[in-house]
Amino acid sequence: MTIRTRVGFVLLLAAAAAAAGAGASANGRRFLSDDPLPREPESRDASGARPEDIGLLYELSYNLFVTASKASTNTRAGNVNTIDEVPDSGWYTNRLLPARPALADLVRGPNTGSPPNPERWTIIREKSSGYSPGFTAKDADGQTWFLSFDTPGWEEGATGAHCDGPTG
Repeated sequence: MTIRTRVGFVLLLAAAAAAAGAGASANGRRFLSDDPLPREPESRDASGARPEDIGLLYELSYNLFVTASKASTNTRAGNVNTIDEVPDSGWYTNRLLPARPALADLVRGPNTGSPPNPERWTIIREKSSGYSPGFTAKDADGQTWFLSFDTPGWEEGATGAHCDGPTG
């Protein structure tokens, strides 16, 4: 095969690849007039959802030995909009992206309700995992609260990253 034939063959392959790539990109993801979608439509009723107790030993064993060797599916998340953001829904509220939060909102934190009523607390159960102690209780208004204390030596855990004990 001569050099001229080889060059012609390479140019032909490059042109074919470019044509195939152009055809694929024309059929790619399209943006619609309402993109990006700011709120995901409610498609299912979750009012019948009930709490389920998870067997932690089974969960740990299953994830360590059964699913650890599974190959990634490279499946794209189904609930992101066209600019890869999670839209608001009945399950998720984006608090930071729509607008810069006011200082008072940052100081208050995510709690929008009233604080626990201190008159009488009924302890429902103790904290069943982790290093630091805690419990679940109902206050005098019937609201359920979870309380976890900072780990000794790791004060301000509630205002920073929580650590379940000393590391290293």
